[in-house]
Amino acid sequence: MILKKYDYIFIGGGLSGLMMAHYMCQDDFFKNQSILIIDKSPKNTNDKTWCYWHNSQDDWDFLAYKKWNQVVFKSDAFFKIFKLLPYQYKMIRSIDFYEFVIGELQKNECVSFINDEVLEISENHQEVIIKGKQENYIGNKAFNSLLNTEILEQASNTYPYLKQHFVGWFIQTPKAVFNEDLVTFMDFSIPQQNNTRFIYILPFSKNHALVEYTLFSNDLLSFKEYEKGIEDYLKSAGIEDYTILEKEQGNIPMTAYPFQQKNTKHLFYIGSAGGWTKPSTGYTFYNTCKESKNLIEKLKGNTVNTLNKKHGFYDAIFIEVLYSYNYLGSKIFTDLFKKNTIKDLFLFLNSESSIYTELKIIASVPSFPFIKSFFKFYYKILKINILN
Repeated sequence: MILKKYDYIFIGGGLSGLMMAHYMCQDDFFKNQSILIIDKSPKNTNDKTWCYWHNSQDDWDFLAYKKWNQVVFKSDAFFKIFKLLPYQYKMIRSIDFYEFVIGELQKNECVSFINDEVLEISENHQEVIIKGKQENYIGNKAFNSLLNTEILEQASNTYPYLKQHFVGWFIQTPKAVFNEDLVTFMDFSIPQQNNTRFIYILPFSKNHALVEYTLFSNDLLSFKEYEKGIEDYLKSAGIEDYTILEKEQGNIPMTAYPFQQKNTKHLFYIGSAGGWTKPSTGYTFYNTCKESKNLIEKLKGNTVNTLNKKHGFYDAIFIEVLYSYNYLGSKIFTDLFKKNTIKDLFLFLNSESSIYTELKIIASVPSFPFIKSFFKFYYKILKINILN
């Protein structure tokens, strides 16, 4: 059986695969190039909520379901409402993104979609061979967004692997109980239980909001524990009369693992599988925009440094601290928000800050755990380099 050969194959049709395919189809360099997008299921449900901050109108601004101009940070030791302008905090529903991007790609006769489960990926000197449950596929180049968490677990002694795990309720209340103009960015006033735990609230109106119980930690909870956390928080806020419209659950990798080292001439790892999730925050959408464009420029033969080594090192130390001192999360984030402007924090978390801003932020966090983690991580990397 002779298989059709594609110029580019995307293994996974989620955020990174669809966004990168979209950008490629807008570039004349890839005109008339065949593109195949493989995903085991059609993207026809609202399975994710993506948020990001930006200081101007961006490529995806028109898809924003809601925008906010202020956020609140809260812990037992600190409370402050931050005005974001010129930044805005933006939310995109995955279903809106899927419908728009897939609709645009379907207008291009060079783009094909197949629903299949990928079982195996191999490559030779000329192409990538993808074994699916239904059939096999061949591509000159392939982009894999399927994250293999076993690799992260195996490498966790060198690159600590935290998880940002959460359950969220979309709730409706009969009375006006939310400030629809104010995002609860992090509320650490809940029992920490020797972890880093907080409540995150996106209010869509005075009586409609997404309330999430979130942890940065090593181990997952039972579904009931997350829900109990949400229920207790709402009760403490005097919100006991509500209807749960929808639920969501997530587990985002937080790691400084060097994903880019797995890239080859023909096979590239993208999305969370390529390290496009910001390790220290778990935010993915804005990084995916930047990294998609960078990889496209690389495919065109342009020189692009997709790896910001300086901020990658900051992320690695931060993950090392939270991994070893998970009970300090509330204090660390309190110091960050108490001693820095929101603009400086956003620049830093987007890996766009200056060295002056970075030094201020580094000086604002507890010194002992960061110094100890710095030497611990440095020693592990040095040991790897010596052994190799």
